[in-house]
This record gives sequence, C-alpha cells and structure tokens, in this order.
Amino acid sequence: MRNLSRITNYYNKQEAWLDWLHLAKQAHIANQTALVRKHQPADNAGYRKIDKAIVALREELQAANIACTRRCDLIASDSLSTPSQRG
Repeated sequence: MRNLSRITNYYNKQEAWLDWLHLAKQAHIANQTALVRKHQPADNAGYRKIDKAIVALREELQAANIACTRRCDLIASDSLSTPSQRG
C-alpha cells in the first residue's frame, strides 16, 4: 500500500508540473514573464504547492487580461469619438 501512495504522489507531481509548464508557456506568449517568475514553484515542490502556484498565476493573468481589455476599449472608444466630443 505504501508503494501505491508513492506512485500516486509521483504521478500527481508530474501532472502538476505539466500543467504549470503549459500555463507558463501561455504567460510567456502574452509577455507576462514577470508573473511567471513571481509564482515559479521550487524545483522540489510537491503537487499541492505547484497547484497553488498555478491558481495564483492564473488569477493574476486573468486580472492582467481584464486590465488590458479595458485599456484597449478606452483607446478604441477615444479614437472613435469625434474631435468636438473630445473637448
């Protein structure tokens, strides 16, 4: 039974690292490398710590995406307004 828990722990850790790498790759594509460095789990971290880092990184990426979307919407609405409306 002890070997079963070791195997399960190993599998969970491998899956967590794969999930982390996938999310980190997406963050790099979105030019959010600072967030990846901020939440990077230690090399010897267990799957629970890796999962916590994934949740934290995902939340910050969503917040950054919302902020970027709002900025883009403001820029677009400003460029669509007429010069007389800008004051």
